[in-house]
Amino acid sequence: KMQDNDHVINEVDDDIAPKTQNMDCNAISATPEQRAMQDGWKSFSRTDTGKVRKFNEDSILDRPDLGLWVVADGMGGHQAGDVASRKIINTLNKLNLSSSLDLSIAEITAALQLVNHELKELAAKMYGQQIIGSTVVALIAGKTHFAFLWAGDSRLYRLRDKKLLQLTIDHCSEQEDITDVLNLGSSTDLKQNNVITRAVGAYNELELDCQVVEIQSGDIFLLSSDGLDKEVSFQEIEQVLVENDYSDSVEILLERVLKRGARDNVSVIVVEIK
Repeated sequence: KMQDNDHVINEVDDDIAPKTQNMDCNAISATPEQRAMQDGWKSFSRTDTGKVRKFNEDSILDRPDLGLWVVADGMGGHQAGDVASRKIINTLNKLNLSSSLDLSIAEITAALQLVNHELKELAAKMYGQQIIGSTVVALIAGKTHFAFLWAGDSRLYRLRDKKLLQLTIDHCSEQEDITDVLNLGSSTDLKQNNVITRAVGAYNELELDCQVVEIQSGDIFLLSSDGLDKEVSFQEIEQVLVENDYSDSVEILLERVLKRGARDNVSVIVVEIK
């Protein structure tokens, strides 16, 4: 979809902030030097188009030096999902986050509200009433606590004491009794009744959920797009995280998704607290 959306991409600010690695057009990561400077946590990430989709509409941000990790899953049933997810990642990558967790939450929320407004304006300009939208899940590190916020069905999990817990609740019609919803556009054989009820760029006002959790040494967090849970079970994710280190876990999970057909784009970030 990149060629189809060239005219749209020219309308958005896709500059990559300096001193970060642009792993590909959908992924931004800290440099090795930046990673070496951070001793509180470590992370590894991958994103892949999969075996069926022609384009990768997922985008990820892996910035342990900032204490910020994000997965955005562009809404493939609508226009320019790749543009929406990249806009989210590029905007958050440019933030100079405060040392205060509360202020960081406010800064990220404000940035996502701005992206929401910009995507609504872009959609109206380019496509009339069509939507340029994306899910988002973000993990933000503090000294003693982590915060996370999300809209849509991209997920955050935490492994603690060898037990996995899904911290986010999918914003979809299967879990929310909401009649005013957005059709994600996924094939029915991918995920039945997958109807997203919140997304960046979907409505005039973006509604985000946000929670704060205390962290413990040894905690492992996993952020993912729904391309992971379509192919790999909760129990398998738990087992992989328990039996492998953070970087190997990402590679193993991605390999399993690809071996099982990878019917959607897939993105995985694993963060380990030292």
